[in-house]
Amino acid sequence: MSTSTCARIVTSLRESKRLTELSTKVTVVSGLCALQARHTEKMLMSRRTMLTALAASTVGAYGARPALALPLLPPRPPKSFVMIGDSITAGAQRTVTALMSRSGFSSVIVNGQNSRRIDVGNRKRGLVAGTEVASYVAASHPSPLVWVIALGTNDAGIYRDGAAYADLIEHMLSVVPSTAPLAWINTYRRDQLRSCEILNVALNDVLAKRRNSAVGNWFEQCALPESRLLSSDGVHPNPRGVLAFADTVASAVAVLRPRRER
Repeated sequence: MSTSTCARIVTSLRESKRLTELSTKVTVVSGLCALQARHTEKMLMSRRTMLTALAASTVGAYGARPALALPLLPPRPPKSFVMIGDSITAGAQRTVTALMSRSGFSSVIVNGQNSRRIDVGNRKRGLVAGTEVASYVAASHPSPLVWVIALGTNDAGIYRDGAAYADLIEHMLSVVPSTAPLAWINTYRRDQLRSCEILNVALNDVLAKRRNSAVGNWFEQCALPESRLLSSDGVHPNPRGVLAFADTVASAVAVLRPRRER
């Protein structure tokens, strides 16, 4: 990996960390803390309560809130959480950060970049591929982490078949520590539905062979006629969709087996 690429990744990760620190000061977290005070200190707040608070703080008068009846996260999750994604992740960064922080993760890094692809970057445009970011994070954080990958949106429609998508996904996984709990959020694009379906089938098949892995089903949520989670472009979440996307991440992480850092 070149020096310039490393520098871009470092800058991006530092920005993620800065936003994480800032997010703990915003009204969303204040509202969550107020709710937490009503329960015993030994119990984690349910995701349903947290997302309701997030909706009240971030959506405001947007409209009806999504009804979410979901299980708690594992009571003793790993301390570190890393998420690598594209513009969808970038748009949901504050919400995901607040949710995972309140769920017990002491270190939360959510790194999203517009137009990011799984294994193709563009130095002239300052775009860093997901594999490059993952390689840097893996080398910088030797302790086991919970990993979340939310990539594929900008690769949909480019590769010829499921086998090519499977190769792409396996290459991404090859740079993630093999023993780390990992969730991958699948893909939805209204203008590339068939390609997304092929990519998602390949993703399911590949992750079925990897231990301690899960798929977050973003496609299913977006495909529901009544969901209304996306903006007019059919790709990026609207305010309601940001909450649903964050919950998709949390639901996928919830099924992973907890593992303490060394």
